[in-house]
Amino acid sequence: MRDYVEKYMVEGGLDVCSMINDDFVLAIKKTWNEKYYTSCLKLLVSFIDTMAYVDNGDSTSANFKQWLASYVDLSSVGISGDELWEHRNGILHMTTYDSRKVASGTVKRLMPYVGVSAPPSNDGSFKYYSLHSLLMAVMNGMGQYVTAMDGDLPMRARFCDNYERTVSDSHFTRVLTN
Repeated sequence: MRDYVEKYMVEGGLDVCSMINDDFVLAIKKTWNEKYYTSCLKLLVSFIDTMAYVDNGDSTSANFKQWLASYVDLSSVGISGDELWEHRNGILHMTTYDSRKVASGTVKRLMPYVGVSAPPSNDGSFKYYSLHSLLMAVMNGMGQYVTAMDGDLPMRARFCDNYERTVSDSHFTRVLTN
């Protein structure tokens, strides 16, 4: 089996952007383009988990929020890392907007929308955010993360070691018969 990394070796070294794009971002784009917005959101928050993992070697609440704080500008989305973490918990674990903290009232429910502006009705019990704005903020953050790796050999080594243990399409073993 050919090592997946060979495909991403370029004259200057490893093309991290193309590798991440092929392994994770393309699926996010495809679900967006096909208007499978819930699937897109699930893949997007899972992608943040992955980036937190390859950056820190673990994906915990603290690392998820730290990766966001370090690389993603959520101000344009109008949400916080804490709110997104709780949103992620509900979306990934139960496919609901209500994580335990949201259900208990300690964190406001986030409601994604797709369109030019948020729907007009909101009773104050939740907060709308643009899924497209979140998607763009996270993709820009991924670019910031890759840029931060340039010249930072310990960070790049940590990325490579942790990325090797991720599950992705380029890592998936395919057995060809014929």
